Amino acid sequence: MARSRKASENKERKDGIPASAFCIVGEITDIFEGKSADYLTIKSARGDYYDLLTVNVPVDLMETDTIEDYNKGDTVQCTGFISSFFDKTKKVSKTIFTAAKVSKTIDIDTPF
Repeated sequence: MARSRKASENKERKDGIPASAFCIVGEITDIFEGKSADYLTIKSARGDYYDLLTVNVPVDLMETDTIEDYNKGDTVQCTGFISSFFDKTKKVSKTIFTAAKVSKTIDIDTPF
């Protein structure tokens, strides 16, 4: 039997930082420029296979670079926070990757 919590409970740590973080390294396969966020589809290798992951990049995130500095085929490293929501119409949980930093410099030894 699954357990559930009341919706009013705080879903962040007490210091206000989301509790889950990610580091994705891969090749950009698609770029979508939205009004409040840009979306990068990243092909991330997993052994002989790969995952296609969509990362939300808030438009105000890019301090020095802009989304125009990135092209399909570029290898990037994205770090940020993971959140999720339940889509009631599709009855599935959706995982959201929101970038805090996007870089062409790959530093996998110390991603966070």
